Amino acid sequence: EQAVLDGNGRLWVKGWAGVADCVVVGLETGGRWRPRWVLGTRSDQPGRGDFSRALLASDVTGEGAVVKAWAIDLERDQAYPLAGEIRLRQ
Repeated sequence: EQAVLDGNGRLWVKGWAGVADCVVVGLETGGRWRPRWVLGTRSDQPGRGDFSRALLASDVTGEGAVVKAWAIDLERDQAYPLAGEIRLRQ
C-alpha cells in the first residue's frame, strides 16, 4: 500500500484488499482513527480488489497523521484491517 501527500491538497492512495467490495481509508491523529473516504475496488484477478485514487485532503497537514484502511466485504458483512500503516510526511 502507498499513501503520499502531493502538496496540492491531494492524498494519493493505492493498494489491494483481497475480496473486498470497498476500502475505508481514514487518518489517525492523537491516538484516534477517523474514517474519511470510501473507495470502490476493482480487479482483473479473482480474490484481488485493487484500489488507486487521489483524495481531496487539503485539511491534512501530514505531520503526525497516520493512514490506516479497512477492507469491507458486504456479502459476508465483515470488515478487515489492511496490513500496515503509513505515517504521512509533508
